[in-house]
Amino acid sequence: MMQFYPLPNTEGTADGVNNYTDPDANGNDYNFYTGRVDHVLSSTNRLYGSVTVLEQRDYSLQSFHNIAKGNRLHRIQRGIALNDVWILRPTLLVDLRYGLTRYGNHNYPPSLGYDLSQLGLPAAVTSQLDRTFTTVPETSITGYTTLGHGSGSTVVTNYHTYLAHATNIRGNHSLRFGGEFRVMQENRYSWGYVSPFFTFTTEWTQGPLDNSPAAPMGQGLAAFLLGTLSGGGIDRNASVAESSHYWGFFFHDDWKVSSRLTLTLGLRYELDLPIKERFDRSIRNFDYAMALPFAAAAQAAYAASPIAEVPPSAFRTVGGLLYAGVGGVPRSLWNPDRNNFSPRLGLAWRWRPQTVVRAGYGVFFEPGGSDRYTA
Repeated sequence: MMQFYPLPNTEGTADGVNNYTDPDANGNDYNFYTGRVDHVLSSTNRLYGSVTVLEQRDYSLQSFHNIAKGNRLHRIQRGIALNDVWILRPTLLVDLRYGLTRYGNHNYPPSLGYDLSQLGLPAAVTSQLDRTFTTVPETSITGYTTLGHGSGSTVVTNYHTYLAHATNIRGNHSLRFGGEFRVMQENRYSWGYVSPFFTFTTEWTQGPLDNSPAAPMGQGLAAFLLGTLSGGGIDRNASVAESSHYWGFFFHDDWKVSSRLTLTLGLRYELDLPIKERFDRSIRNFDYAMALPFAAAAQAAYAASPIAEVPPSAFRTVGGLLYAGVGGVPRSLWNPDRNNFSPRLGLAWRWRPQTVVRAGYGVFFEPGGSDRYTA
């Protein structure tokens, strides 16, 4: 792995460190396109559609100019929107809308797919790893820049939005009512360390005693060259596929009481439903009274050698995790709040020809949206 350390390109300090710099290590390509088409179907029906396309590629921290350092970020967004407006009669207008946004955020290292056999790792290890996601192993050496990296992550979200609104003029009342439905989906996978990660410190190379102070530089690299690990590991992470739904309904009346006074009266109801994981790979809660299969054995073992502070009769082993969708536990991750009623009140009063007084009151609830998915 020494091949991944570049040769010095600057004088550095007297103790031989800080002898490599790279002033041009980052790049960012960003492209965004949008288009819209409006079409008049008839004098009472208008339609439009729009499309957005975004792509961003970010190359950061390519400081060694090889695959052992750096990160690549690829963001992809696609969106469409459709809107249809009908005038059913002179006093009644209907507005129908649909929107879809798909967003992908992909982080991956430049060495993704690296063949670990090139480093001499035994087949007993490499045969158990998915070559698609192996990388140059992350290798941390005390006093030196870390080489390698984890296998990155990917997050893809789909947001569907359906809306139907109507406006009806009836005398001095302007009535508006409608509903909204959202489908929010997120799929993510953080691979972590598919390849092993290694840590080399000075604990095996300092001496002559194991509690001797380490030298300022060099002993971490000596441990690396000797292959004496201080730590390491491999991750085996699961993917996540979550979705949730949102409903919203409203009724709104702009009431022109007189030429000087207009009242606004409205009510909105929202139902923000909880997350469900597609394959029920989630913990929903903790049951503090759950009976455990080893309770009797634990009770007997404790009774054989108790401590004075806790008599055997008071020793209990209870409690356990509740898994979504298992053993009668609901698939959703929490119970929804079904009382989200939001009144809206307002007035506009023309006190004098040059003075208008306005006042309003409203209650608002914030839906979980994408925030709920950030764990």
